[in-house]
Amino acid sequence: MDSSVLREALARLVSLRQNLPEQPLAVRYVNEFHEIVDLLARATGGDLRRLRIAATELQPVVVAESYIGDPTEYSRESYCDYALFRMRVDALLMMFEMETGSRPSPIGFKPSPQ
Repeated sequence: MDSSVLREALARLVSLRQNLPEQPLAVRYVNEFHEIVDLLARATGGDLRRLRIAATELQPVVVAESYIGDPTEYSRESYCDYALFRMRVDALLMMFEMETGSRPSPIGFKPSPQ
């Protein structure tokens, strides 16, 4: 396992977590998260697919509502629920902590045999 890849992934993940805008989250944040997940999966040989945000979780948001019966208007772009996104990022950060030994745990990243 390449430690420079892990350092890059951790730096990107922490930066992403610290710089999240107010909800809802645009798809570009989900794409960045998926790049980090894929980087870690390749570097560790782990199966991290369950941490990805499913396409079904990306939905348009309400941009205009009418109280007089006009139809509700939705954004053209899709967004991710803030709480769901934060849970996934936090889970991946926790896995880092477990792997690096800051918390003992039977789970975490398993390095691929070299």
